Amino acid sequence: MYTQLSQSISALFKLIHFVFFLLLLQSIVDFANSLTTCLLLLHYLSLVLLELRHLQTSFMLEVIRTTDGERRFYNIGDLRWDRYVSVKTLNCA
Repeated sequence: MYTQLSQSISALFKLIHFVFFLLLLQSIVDFANSLTTCLLLLHYLSLVLLELRHLQTSFMLEVIRTTDGERRFYNIGDLRWDRYVSVKTLNCA
């Protein structure tokens, strides 16, 4: 009788251990699933932001010196070249 009782208790502990293992495994899988979803959302958001950045107009001004042909490039952003020149001439004066 004592042997059957100890075997029953041992089987019960093994069952409880197995159930806790399954719960732990399920929580790990849930965490991995939520982390994957979060990273995928972050990736899509970064792609959208990169595309929106390329939709902005940006201008570059190239100035060539006629004496020796030296070239310089100026990033003027979203200003048009005539507006950029007028701003620069007002700042120089």
